[in-house]
Amino acid sequence: GSGALLRRTSEAPPDLHHLTGIVNELPTRDPALGGSMLAVRDGDVVHVQRADDLAPVVDVSAPGADALAVSDRWLAYRVRSVAGTRIVARRLRGGATTVASVRSFAQLGRPSLDGQLLVFHVADTRSSRIVAVDLARGKRTILRRSQLDAVTNPSVLGGTLLYVRQTNTSQMLQLGRARPGSSNGDRVLLRAASTSLRDSGFQPGYSRVTRTPPAGPRAATSFWTTALARDAAYLTLLPRTGDPRRASIVRVPR
Repeated sequence: GSGALLRRTSEAPPDLHHLTGIVNELPTRDPALGGSMLAVRDGDVVHVQRADDLAPVVDVSAPGADALAVSDRWLAYRVRSVAGTRIVARRLRGGATTVASVRSFAQLGRPSLDGQLLVFHVADTRSSRIVAVDLARGKRTILRRSQLDAVTNPSVLGGTLLYVRQTNTSQMLQLGRARPGSSNGDRVLLRAASTSLRDSGFQPGYSRVTRTPPAGPRAATSFWTTALARDAAYLTLLPRTGDPRRASIVRVPR
């Protein structure tokens, strides 16, 4: 899991604590850990290494890549351009293929891998959805979809799906089965107020009864990327304002 790259830097209750920093400083960007492999980006080249001793496995040319995912046999990365965004996948010892692409007005999330199963989110004017692709078989499945909420930043491990759900009133870290269906059975591991700015919901002199809870203070951080381990879920908290380098990682037991 991701804990191999992180260290605990502050005391906190055992059921919820913050993690930050990288134990081994890497002169690269966008590190990804999966299975026994570590992938890092250095300019337009992705280096895949063994995670235990950093021994090189393969170097891949990936111009424009800005997000990586790796497993023992597969590498996936997101590529941005003026025309849009795409996710490319390849066997560590094979050719590359584009498995998803969107135009510039839509959003394609970071890839996440568990073995040969790739997951990512897509958001456009129609809906927000989490997509799974079996890279070995080429089968594509929509795991979650919403026309009202934003479902984003999925991670998958051993048949379990972790993702972020954002509504107009709250943001949630949710855990459920990695199969198509409703999110009604998904557990909420962590909940916070929305970062959206809302009005009071009523006009002066009129009833204060509203369909949604009264607007409260906005959250100081946004729920962002996720990672999943056997015993815990990890979530990046991104500051709503200020320096994004002040982001922190929260570990929540499963």
